Amino acid sequence: MAEKKNEPTIEDFMRIMDVADALKKQEEEVKRQLSVDEQKADIRERLRKTYQQMGVELSDEHLDAAIENYFSELYKFKQPEKNLSCKIAELYVNRDKIFKKYVVPALCIGAIGLGSWGVIKTVDKAGRMRAERNVENIVEESYMSKESIDKDIDIILASPFVAQLPKNELDNLNVFVTNSRNELSLSDSFFEKYCSGGTASDDINQSNYAEAKQKLAGIQLNIDSAKSDKDKASAIIETQQQLVNTKTSLDQLITDIRNLKPNETFSKQAELTYNNGISSIEKRQLSEAVKHKDELSGLEASINTFSELTIKVEQEYSSIKEIAIEQLAKDRGQVLYSEAGQYIKTSDVNKLEETVNQMLELDETLKQEYKLIITGGVWRYKLDNKSIKNYYLLLHAQESKGNDIPKSITNEETGKIKTVTEWGERVPKEVYDTVGKDNEDNGIIDNNIFSIKKRGFITEEIIMRYQGKPLEKLGEITDW
Repeated sequence: MAEKKNEPTIEDFMRIMDVADALKKQEEEVKRQLSVDEQKADIRERLRKTYQQMGVELSDEHLDAAIENYFSELYKFKQPEKNLSCKIAELYVNRDKIFKKYVVPALCIGAIGLGSWGVIKTVDKAGRMRAERNVENIVEESYMSKESIDKDIDIILASPFVAQLPKNELDNLNVFVTNSRNELSLSDSFFEKYCSGGTASDDINQSNYAEAKQKLAGIQLNIDSAKSDKDKASAIIETQQQLVNTKTSLDQLITDIRNLKPNETFSKQAELTYNNGISSIEKRQLSEAVKHKDELSGLEASINTFSELTIKVEQEYSSIKEIAIEQLAKDRGQVLYSEAGQYIKTSDVNKLEETVNQMLELDETLKQEYKLIITGGVWRYKLDNKSIKNYYLLLHAQESKGNDIPKSITNEETGKIKTVTEWGERVPKEVYDTVGKDNEDNGIIDNNIFSIKKRGFITEEIIMRYQGKPLEKLGEITDW
């Protein structure tokens, strides 16, 4: 790929720019024969073709700007400084990025100004060298792809899962592998000629790079086809591996479940799920097998949860019986215990969990001791009748140490349950007014106890009275 000695080099080209003034004079005859617009159009087309051969795309705006710059300076030539030209030449040699940024504009102006086909030839040669390098790179990339596919095939064939394949799947695997390698072999002669040893720079030159590029299109199709068949072979191995792993998981899960010694309901369900999973594996239905494996895993978790809940039922019921004083609390505890027993018999984990949570809540309520303290009052119009007012006393639950206890309150206006530390309790207007007067005399509500909650009780003992009787709870609000 050595250059001819009588052909201008890039450095020669930059020196020629220094004598552009003399060469401009040679263009006078052309300028007399062509109009300015025709000159511009001719120059633009020549420049476009030249840079396309170099692999450089310049927009019309870039070309027109360079041409206009040249014509605007046509009679204002300034002797270029030699050190700048040399610097530009050095930058040009430093490859693509600097080439595009610094040299392309200089070449545009230089080529226009010189009008020399010798210079155009030099630039054209640079473009062809660039095109050659591009082809070399693409050929080497294709070679690497071919080698990678061949290595992947070796890995596939070395997999321990090959021996576990049923005959029909093994036959399919061999077909895909054979087809893939046959496709790769079609490219052997190409790479021996243009990329021997994996390197294209010694095999591709100015005389054959165009031919190599043309042939590479067909070779790439062979490589793509080989990759497709290789991927199909790989998918067979991957499926086999997943089937084996899924069976291993199924075997381990059923062993663990059997060791738990679940009741008959869980045991039958586990065995059925396991057998369905094994059947799916034998039919090579991977997605179904995985689904049964997940079901069996969930069943194992349910068995463990069921066992824990069964123990909690007895623990919580024992605690409730010990604490409960109020008959209502005792009756509630007995009902929940009976419900839990039914869910244990039917192995209904979800219902059993709900019941145990209710028992826990009851137990916690029975242990609580607090007073409902009145802190103020508000009134509101009824939502469905703006002519009627509702009156509320503001309350909060306070335990013996003075700490507020959050309470779950149902807002009668919205129907929503909200956990709050203060809420409004609806009362008759007379009660509301009585509390208001109590507050007026000294700014303190002296009779501020609305109700008391004792240990062992569910219901609160309402202290505040109306018409000689304890107040009835009429409704509550959580926002005002």
